[in-house]
Amino acid sequence: MNTIPGSIGINHTGATRATLQSQGPPGAQHGVEMPQDTVGQGFAAPPVNYVPPAAATEEPKRKGPSRLMLGLLGVAAGVAITIGMLGPGNTAAGVHQAAQPAAHVTVKDTSKTSLKSEAQKAQYGIAVESSQVDTTLSASGNFGASRDFVQLQPDSSRYEANGYTFTYNGARLIARGGVQDQTVYDAREGLMPDYVQSFNQEGEENWSIRTTVRPAGGVATLASIAVTSNVYTGGSPNQSAELMTFDHVEGKRVLLTDLLSPQQQAHVLTSVRSGLAAVPAGTLFQHDNLGDIVNRSFSIHEDGGKLRLTVAVPGNNEANEGRVAQFTFSVPRDILK
Repeated sequence: MNTIPGSIGINHTGATRATLQSQGPPGAQHGVEMPQDTVGQGFAAPPVNYVPPAAATEEPKRKGPSRLMLGLLGVAAGVAITIGMLGPGNTAAGVHQAAQPAAHVTVKDTSKTSLKSEAQKAQYGIAVESSQVDTTLSASGNFGASRDFVQLQPDSSRYEANGYTFTYNGARLIARGGVQDQTVYDAREGLMPDYVQSFNQEGEENWSIRTTVRPAGGVATLASIAVTSNVYTGGSPNQSAELMTFDHVEGKRVLLTDLLSPQQQAHVLTSVRSGLAAVPAGTLFQHDNLGDIVNRSFSIHEDGGKLRLTVAVPGNNEANEGRVAQFTFSVPRDILK
């Protein structure tokens, strides 16, 4: 679902080095036959006016910009490049060293994501941090800062009609405190009334609804839950998955329009739509009403002192019911004001 960041290593030696190794007595390496030395005799010193051959002074031919220079140009183009200098090479006297020192250049794809994220934060205060397409709905497992103010209460019931059974298993989100506890969310709503009526009138086999509600974070007066449902009324089961966020003080559901500016909300929607378009599986999560889904299906939580917002888009056909595409954003704390 996500591109795996990688790195490309380019080795550039900079200059061609020559190493001369002496083999045998002086002069042997040049193919000069040396006379045998005798006791008490040696070679005569060279004449005083002897001048050794001059070293070559020809400048090395340039063949265009080096790979290192091309790598440095990449920085100007917005690609982060890490350069580890290997140090200059040893050169023999009289030999000119190449213009560029030896170097190792590494280009990292993840730097592009980091630069894009920083640009998004600067413009919108919000940036995509991670995404998963065609996955199960995730939940943090706790209510974070709201854990002392809300709790989940299991709820189940059983109905009999025409000799068949309709079973329901779900939960309620309860806001604690004040004069009495308040039900903020009840999984029965939107599911049970119509199903019970249909079952009583046309049920010809056992029906069932199983709704799982899990904590998905919380901060300030907000509490988030992850809700998955499996409904069987004959034929293939119907599955759904959604994130929900509630204000446990006001006792109502919170939408993105309640937290973000129009520009920020448009940026989140654009990021989700672009993320889905970038992968083949994304076509299974595209909806005509994607804006409405993003507006309501999200959770908010803290991670390492930073505020995160996760949007979940459910599958749009029977092949991927119960699966979601999830996008996590970093968000500023001023959205809680």
